[in-house]
Amino acid sequence: MSEELDMGGGGCIYGLEYQCRALTSFNIGEDEERAAFLVGTQSIKSENQIHWLEYDEDIRNVRKKRVWIHSEGEIWQLAGTCKNLFLSVYAEATSERRKSAKVWKVLGDCEEDSLEDVCTLEPHNSDYEDRSNALRNDIIHASWHPFESHQVISISPSVLTIHDINENKSSPGPSPKKLMSFGTWNPHQNASQFATVHEYEVRGWDLRSNECGWKLENPGGHVVRSMDFNPNKQYHLATAGDDGKVRVWDIRNTDTPLASHSFGHSHWIWSIQFNQYHDQLILTGGSDALVAVSALSSLSSEPYLTTTHSGSDDDQLEEDESSLNSSIIEDGIIKAYTDHEDSVYRAEWSHVDPWTFASLSYDGRLVINQVPR
Repeated sequence: MSEELDMGGGGCIYGLEYQCRALTSFNIGEDEERAAFLVGTQSIKSENQIHWLEYDEDIRNVRKKRVWIHSEGEIWQLAGTCKNLFLSVYAEATSERRKSAKVWKVLGDCEEDSLEDVCTLEPHNSDYEDRSNALRNDIIHASWHPFESHQVISISPSVLTIHDINENKSSPGPSPKKLMSFGTWNPHQNASQFATVHEYEVRGWDLRSNECGWKLENPGGHVVRSMDFNPNKQYHLATAGDDGKVRVWDIRNTDTPLASHSFGHSHWIWSIQFNQYHDQLILTGGSDALVAVSALSSLSSEPYLTTTHSGSDDDQLEEDESSLNSSIIEDGIIKAYTDHEDSVYRAEWSHVDPWTFASLSYDGRLVINQVPR
């Protein structure tokens, strides 16, 4: 069971009955007019679900929704791409609770029984010397290629695997000597680099040679929980973690961060993401239940921005784009959102609406909000 309600001047709140960690922006078909999201539940005892929600800015509420059963197990990650494809990383509903990943396809226009199981991702065996931990060949995270919807990299604790879902084949990627927790594709340089997190360290890998090209050693002295590449500045990487700080790095010179901000957070930051349209906007969510939209104009490819908007139609979007030179937003918090009461594990910008985003807390509360007018 779930419910939607509009909290007056606040965000649109959608409640799920189970605990949740997994959220991604995901539009179905050719519909790119409204923001839409997938959210997955994480229940050990009950059958898990994937909810698809389309948001209507005019009524500030969910316009369409669809719920699919995810009987494979509790969902730890969802990631969407184009052509109606998304993947789920999950702990299997067995006594071993092995972590695996599947690719799914939405058929038709989100009608009944319209979710197709495309394939299961299988990791390559690791060359890691210590094989005492059987979980090291589990898939714990996965990342779509930025431009090719048939390519995925899966992350196991000790090996990366590059999958081609069209050909149903895979090849081994880099095999670090340090255990990994997650990773992300670098969208620049023809997507030839992949970054991995090893608790206190970040490494950048050249996928053409499987060699390490750069390192962030002990960034901030705390565990890294999230990272994201600036979509418009090819050498800029943002990290966030257990010290409640956001740091932006130039991967060509990793000795000192270009910037360091808390953006109002007082505890772990679990999620950080650049806005794909306006890279001076950064979205964060943390275990302090805080969600923040902040500005880093000093490091942006586009320091000028107006957040004034009254709709998401094409004419209004063109007006927003044409008025970007009207003001400069200083570095710092634009708005802090306090709609959550539990740890926020994921916050996601919409892929189609630059002003709309969603956040998800562990208690199953999904909130859809907008950059302030």
